Amino acid sequence: MTKTRNRLISVGIALLLIIAAVLFIIPQKTAGAETWIESAAEFAAGDGTQGAPYQISSAGELANLAKMVSGGETYESTYFELTADIDLGGKEWTPIGTKDSQFAGKLFGSGNTISNLTVGGGDNRGLFAYSSGEIKDVYLEKIDITTTMNAGGVCAFNSGTIEGCGVLSGTIICSNPNGGQLGGICMENSGTISRCFSNASVKGATSAGIVYINRGNGVVQDCYNTGTLEGSSSASGINTNNYGKIKTCLNLGAVIAEDKISEEGSVFAS
Repeated sequence: MTKTRNRLISVGIALLLIIAAVLFIIPQKTAGAETWIESAAEFAAGDGTQGAPYQISSAGELANLAKMVSGGETYESTYFELTADIDLGGKEWTPIGTKDSQFAGKLFGSGNTISNLTVGGGDNRGLFAYSSGEIKDVYLEKIDITTTMNAGGVCAFNSGTIEGCGVLSGTIICSNPNGGQLGGICMENSGTISRCFSNASVKGATSAGIVYINRGNGVVQDCYNTGTLEGSSSASGINTNNYGKIKTCLNLGAVIAEDKISEEGSVFAS
């Protein structure tokens, strides 16, 4: 009996040692390193002028832009340039800009791709939350955006210019079963969106391939969607509510909803 008990104790100790070794070897998540904004790094080079824009070549440097704008620095008329593809690695992203501190600078992507953008929970989700500046030639790949209400792949609220941008792949979804105003590029536009495309899968109460609501002074032109759009209430290939101008836009994506505001293959031309 004593020998059996001793063997059980020995086995138990051995298991505890194995578990301890595994916990020691496998890195554990630690508080304070969950989001990119906590890993912000100084811009690589440049002084923010048109001739020498701030250069962004890493996830940490891009996070610095989010950190500074959220802190109140809008960077009005300041120039930024992506100088390399950036992999955000699935770490939680803090959207650039707030309602009271909107990005007012000029970001030129130079055709580079930001991949594995992950934004979870909360409202007004996207790479940007609020922009009154210029966002040009930026591509997004493998996005994973979850919102409680409003979201767009590139920007939730745009009152500036989004030009030549595209969402190559990924999802934009609303976690609220009764909510969700979503757009593949932008949720709400009161500026200009041109030469943009989305291949994202968008799923919410109301889903649109390019922009959910286009305000009276908003212009959307030369854009197309190839992603699947699903709405528990309504869905649209390009736009759900339009009060402005939409010109020469094309939807080739599937539209799944009881109220299909625009079907597959729809073309807006005005």
